[in-house]
Amino acid sequence: KGNFDTKEAYGTARINLEFMTAKAKDPKVKGQLYGNSGIFLMSGYEVQVMNSYKNDTNADGMCGAIWGQQPPLVNASRAPGQWQSYDILMKAPIFSEDGKVLEPMRATIFHNGELIQNDTYFLGEVNKPYKAHGKRPLRIQDHKGSGIFFRNMWIVPDVDYDKSLDSFRYSFNSVPA
Repeated sequence: KGNFDTKEAYGTARINLEFMTAKAKDPKVKGQLYGNSGIFLMSGYEVQVMNSYKNDTNADGMCGAIWGQQPPLVNASRAPGQWQSYDILMKAPIFSEDGKVLEPMRATIFHNGELIQNDTYFLGEVNKPYKAHGKRPLRIQDHKGSGIFFRNMWIVPDVDYDKSLDSFRYSFNSVPA
């Protein structure tokens, strides 16, 4: 119960994790109440974890969306009860000494081996504008109606996003256009 934060704080990183949405026992459970969680990069930038398999919801709230900002390129969701994976390469935002955004947060994300976010810029934190910060923990969200399980999470800190981006993109089945 409650959100889970890593003990370590991270900036630019490569993240891998597996998750599974539980099958709903009540057929009336739909939309955002059917398997809802999130991966908060640097504790504030959400990549949605959601049951998006034959479960209608808003585009920027479906699995793989940058919550409230950018839908995924494709819906790569598997049925509830099946394990799924996220492979995330993220670049932390860069701020000036006076706190202005010099470079926004960016991420390239694969969901079950399918490219869903391609060097996508974040517009800010969830429901907030950018505010200068340093490294922060990764957070897994506890959300009402979640029924989400996680396993096999690993993080490689301090990767060079720009130098790693092309090899990361081409290490999966999907080749970006």
